[in-house]
Amino acid sequence: MASNPVATQNLKSPTLPRISRPNAPFATVVVGPEKISFIVHLDLLVYYSPFFRAALVGNFKEAATKTVLLPTEKPETFEFFVHWLYNSRFPDPKHHDDTLLIEKWGLPDQEGGYKKTENLIKLYVFCGKYQIDRLGLKCLQILFIHVEQPGTWVPSSEMVQHAYENLDSRDTLCRWMVHAQCQWGDWGHTDTWAWPEKFLTGVLEKYAMLAKMRQEERSPVLPPFY
Repeated sequence: MASNPVATQNLKSPTLPRISRPNAPFATVVVGPEKISFIVHLDLLVYYSPFFRAALVGNFKEAATKTVLLPTEKPETFEFFVHWLYNSRFPDPKHHDDTLLIEKWGLPDQEGGYKKTENLIKLYVFCGKYQIDRLGLKCLQILFIHVEQPGTWVPSSEMVQHAYENLDSRDTLCRWMVHAQCQWGDWGHTDTWAWPEKFLTGVLEKYAMLAKMRQEERSPVLPPFY
């Protein structure tokens, strides 16, 4: 099957695809076991994601049907991705976005900010699977700022588990989770058995490094020995 020259050109172009052009092609993405269908401009999908480019303009059967199946993904996560595709941002009441979508994303006054934290983590993992690097970087940037806000809790054991099950422990998100737990976490209210083993190892290594640094700061400086 020949590739779509317009989609290929848009992927390589430094400018955004022209989705306003007449007869712009669409693709259908069927998400989750519920088989929820999303109809999205094909040029947008292939511009931001090499995965979708390979599927929709390559030699796979999806290129002929213009349909991609993502049976293991969550429809909510994919909807956040689609929202970003068309708006270059996340849901925000300041932009008069849909009320239900904002509630799904996480209200600004929600206790602990957990919903937004969870969505950013899941969306970052999604981006890793489907090679959406630009959105993945934005997820990290917003997550780091979000968790440092007063009243925002560190990621839960379930969020950490999801990250470590889908990412390498050396991934930026996993390493940041270790840092966040050491910086702001409270083990007194946590069941340590629920955390991934590699995460706990990272936390112990971080604590050991910090303890060594503090010990060196307190150690007297001896004069050179001659």
